[in-house]
Amino acid sequence: PNNPKWKGIVDAIIPRMETWTAASAWNFEHKLLFLKAEQMTNAGDQLGAVAAYEGAIRLAREHRFVNEEALIADRYSKFLLAAGEKLSAEVQCNNAYEAYKNWGALRKCKEMKQNENI
Repeated sequence: PNNPKWKGIVDAIIPRMETWTAASAWNFEHKLLFLKAEQMTNAGDQLGAVAAYEGAIRLAREHRFVNEEALIADRYSKFLLAAGEKLSAEVQCNNAYEAYKNWGALRKCKEMKQNENI
């Protein structure tokens, strides 16, 4: 997350994602919020990142992008753990697990159980 290479990639893709979101919010708004969450994380804006992660998860769920919901919740759990929010991280890890399971990513579920993430 705090890798300068990824910061540059995230910063570069956000304007494109904003254009795509304007054309089709249903398909892209959750992705834009996820990128903004990562951008805010890199900038040290924890409150902004939390709001963006939660918005991205909510929209991915509402729009039935279960695969992206899983990935975003997984990343959000890691963010929360790094911020010292262990209980909230566990909740998001469980949410990610359920979304991975619903997506059919059973190997990922098995990996999460083996690593005691859930």
